[in-house]
Amino acid sequence: MGGRPSQDIPVILDLIAKNIINIDMIITNIYSRLEDANEALEELHHGKILGRAVIKLP
Repeated sequence: MGGRPSQDIPVILDLIAKNIINIDMIITNIYSRLEDANEALEELHHGKILGRAVIKLP
């Protein structure tokens, strides 16, 4: 069975809010600008991102 975003995302956000899921352990890198997307993809390609990367938008 595939994911059900409309049901799964609220549950996941609730688990994060309750500190059941530690999101800091999941995210490897945070990029602060959309312009950093190419750098993120390059690091992913070279195995420098071991978990997830997030691009924070203002």
